[in-house]
Amino acid sequence: MEPFSILYVPQEPPEINRGNTAGRPMQIHVLYTAQLKDAAGAAEQMIILPDRSTVRRCLSEIVQIHGEALRTMLFDSEENLLPSVLLCLGDEQISIDHASPLSDGDELTLLSAISGG
Repeated sequence: MEPFSILYVPQEPPEINRGNTAGRPMQIHVLYTAQLKDAAGAAEQMIILPDRSTVRRCLSEIVQIHGEALRTMLFDSEENLLPSVLLCLGDEQISIDHASPLSDGDELTLLSAISGG
């Protein structure tokens, strides 16, 4: 069985508003495939991010946690997502600059192209 981890990314101090759920941390289920799974050291993990975080923020936090090996598999030297990496939110392919922020419970899949024959 592949390791499963839960990572917590500290959030900015929330405004106190007891009747509002905005600003609460959200859980994002991240799935890794192929070489990305090896670089992350897990097939999947739950990452906790501040409310309304973007896909780019999520990937940035994941890279900070997993280090250079994963960063070089995802990004070029200018921090552009490599064309060989596909992102899916649920079962919809998205770009790193997806217009909508992530929501609590979203599933983000990082797919890397596999070469060979």
